[in-house]
Amino acid sequence: MGRSALAMTKYRASKTLAERAAWDFVAKHKTEIGWDLVAINPPFVFGLRPPAQLLSRFLKICACNDIQPTTNDTRTSPSPSETLGTNLLDRRPRSRPRARSRAPQGGERIIVNAGPFVWQDWLDAAPDSLKLQKGVPGGGKDAVHLIRYNTDKAARLLEMEYHTMEETARDRVADWEARGWL
Repeated sequence: MGRSALAMTKYRASKTLAERAAWDFVAKHKTEIGWDLVAINPPFVFGLRPPAQLLSRFLKICACNDIQPTTNDTRTSPSPSETLGTNLLDRRPRSRPRARSRAPQGGERIIVNAGPFVWQDWLDAAPDSLKLQKGVPGGGKDAVHLIRYNTDKAARLLEMEYHTMEETARDRVADWEARGWL
């Protein structure tokens, strides 16, 4: 792997290494610092106003190379774009994370995640105003999600509420239309 690894693999590895360094720092300096560490780990993060360098790619292929086969084909059976996925989080707060005063959080590792998806799910959630080929509508409904996160800790300690995929898709398209990007 190394330099030849996929960009997403490098990104995920960097998140892991950064968190490990933070925990190592706290362990090494616990007698010197007067605070605890809490690691909050989001998955694939969505929301409004994408970085400018992503915009042209999105407008050409709708968010990512993985979705291109879904939007450009006329097959009637699902492909990996409909059946292989990841997890999502809309970065806009529906409710701000709040620490319960009675809940111990120091030393906790908390996963914040709205749920799993496949790229076909985004096409299914996209507003009709966004004129896209819809791939295989519903093709992701029977997807086997290889990774599912238990977010009970985030719900219990942070009282998190998440935007739905439909809300995120609708709001993202409305934002981009208002900016004249679509």
